[in-house]
Amino acid sequence: MELIRIEKSKGGKDVVDARHLHEKLEVATRFNDWFSLMLSYGFKENVDYCRYLKVSNGEQQSVINPNPKQDYYLTEDMCMHLAMIQRTDKGMEVRQWFIDRERARKAPRTHLQVIQSEMASFCSKMSERMPYF
Repeated sequence: MELIRIEKSKGGKDVVDARHLHEKLEVATRFNDWFSLMLSYGFKENVDYCRYLKVSNGEQQSVINPNPKQDYYLTEDMCMHLAMIQRTDKGMEVRQWFIDRERARKAPRTHLQVIQSEMASFCSKMSERMPYF
């Protein structure tokens, strides 16, 4: 089950959209206020998180949409820390999900599992390139 949506950065690292994590943690505080507070724990830009401009509904920045939202991609480590900081049941659930994910990645895999994973990755890449694959 995928509780948290993991994306790939341009450098190929697994990252999480900060607003998505905020939503999954069910934080009552406004995103901007919450994220500013979380940064006070000493997280480093371009190490633990990076900024990007998020344009709503796939629109490009233009006269119609002159102010895209400032958003952030977070490393998995930062996500685990943020989940732990929340001290809630939902925070514990999210943190445990990341721990389980890490364990699964480190577990030994059979040759068949490696081939299945590579095939799934290949098919995913092909479907991005070809509309009806």
